[in-house]
Amino acid sequence: MDHMGPCSWPPPSLVLIVSTQRGASTETAEAIAAHPCATSWNELLLHAHFPKGYNYPQGSLQDILNVSRLRHATWLADALAVRRRVCSTRPKALVDACGDVCVVALKMHLNNYIASATDGPWLELVTSEHVRAIVVERDGLETYCSILRAKRTGDWGHTPQAHTSNESRLPCVRSEASE
Repeated sequence: MDHMGPCSWPPPSLVLIVSTQRGASTETAEAIAAHPCATSWNELLLHAHFPKGYNYPQGSLQDILNVSRLRHATWLADALAVRRRVCSTRPKALVDACGDVCVVALKMHLNNYIASATDGPWLELVTSEHVRAIVVERDGLETYCSILRAKRTGDWGHTPQAHTSNESRLPCVRSEASE
């Protein structure tokens, strides 16, 4: 079964969405996961939870993967091992349709997952032949305002239906008072 189409590279095992918090990483991961041969493990590099506002089975990512998070020192090895285990248990219809293609999207928030761009496990992950990185960038002020609002209200929802706060969406301005 040829899944490569016009592309000369085989599909990656992992797609790493690199962004900051509130930077549209969830939407990007979910768009990848919408493909039948892919799934999103959201923020498993740090903790196992499903994002609010998306159609996931009951339970948590931890219940499904039997992993609470990937170990920082071995992010790449852990992600590939869990991927192999999960991909080997796919239903026959999915295996028939996708063959060996089983792509996992993971999110990497640079503002809270690593302390340095020279972090060894980060470099191993982002430069691996098994990984394709996608950099997602949102307008800086919008991202800043979204983070402030989420911290202030505790509302980290990703879709309009998932938001629990009724706080106004008026634009914010970076100032000493808002820091």
